[in-house]
Amino acid sequence: MKGDDDLRLAFVGMHPTRRRTLIDRYGSPKAVLDRIKRRVEDVPDHARLAAEVPAAERRHQLSSHGIQVLPKEGLPGHLAELPDSPDILFARGQLPSQPGVAVVGSRKASAYGLRLAEQFGAAIA
Repeated sequence: MKGDDDLRLAFVGMHPTRRRTLIDRYGSPKAVLDRIKRRVEDVPDHARLAAEVPAAERRHQLSSHGIQVLPKEGLPGHLAELPDSPDILFARGQLPSQPGVAVVGSRKASAYGLRLAEQFGAAIA
């Protein structure tokens, strides 16, 4: 299925710029995944293991938590038109059809970052 390799690569957790650079360099997400599997591309072991999980299993995990996977082509126009729009967006709930504001999280937020996110969220709400 188109997008399976994109989904698997998304779980490697690399920065979007690095991911896009590697895809451009090697031609496809499948080629990047192959280089990760063969240990040609340097990623942490947990990322290498994450890349091995089949896309169908990831889709099941995500849908069981009410999370939809939206490829860039499926994003609303106002979001898809951004110069740095994501290749894949994981979303819970309905995306607004009008431009809006979002607070994007971090995997390893500091206490300071958490406080700021809470303040920004309160101000935006």
